[in-house]
Amino acid sequence: MIDKIVTHTIQGGVYKVISQLPNSRTQFKCKDIERGKGWDKYTKKYTGVKTKNGWYLGKNHCYGEVYTYHKKFLKEIKRNEED
Repeated sequence: MIDKIVTHTIQGGVYKVISQLPNSRTQFKCKDIERGKGWDKYTKKYTGVKTKNGWYLGKNHCYGEVYTYHKKFLKEIKRNEED
């Protein structure tokens, strides 16, 4: 499960599994790798998200933070190598 791309079944979001906690078979450290809806991968900047009533930046302020999750809440997802 190490180095897999996963999503949290309750909270959502996209995470990369970094490591397993010592003396635990079920707890994993996961790093948030989702930048947010406003991220433009071509310009490498936040361009914002247009809505019916205006716009918002669409930035994920938790990007890069490390969390500890139980493996029953993690579901592996298939992603392209380009992302």
